[in-house]
Amino acid sequence: MDWDQLIEINSEYLIYRDDAQTRDGTQTVVTIDLSECARNFYDYLQRSGELREPSASLKTEPFRGIGWRDRFASPPYIELFAEPRLRIEFRRSWRVWDPTKKFLETQAQLLNAGWTTLDMG
Repeated sequence: MDWDQLIEINSEYLIYRDDAQTRDGTQTVVTIDLSECARNFYDYLQRSGELREPSASLKTEPFRGIGWRDRFASPPYIELFAEPRLRIEFRRSWRVWDPTKKFLETQAQLLNAGWTTLDMG
């Protein structure tokens, strides 16, 4: 999905407009449960061997990682471990010449809501 489809990011959900349209021509609004993304991402890290032994903080605090990001990819993206995965892309357009600003704003919104992503780039 493109970054400009985002509607809201809060401590529980990410809400966006889907490209799919309903029969009456309105766009579908999708709500992603960020706690579910954290569970999926944690499970992925364990299965892939990236997270061999949980750290002490994971035993006392909930896991807050919900996916990964790469600001240097073309286009830059943030990928959330929803089911199915949700990739937010930050392409250049007539509205945004430099997608880095929107990327950093979205990353800050996630951080302010209490979530984090793994830096891949």
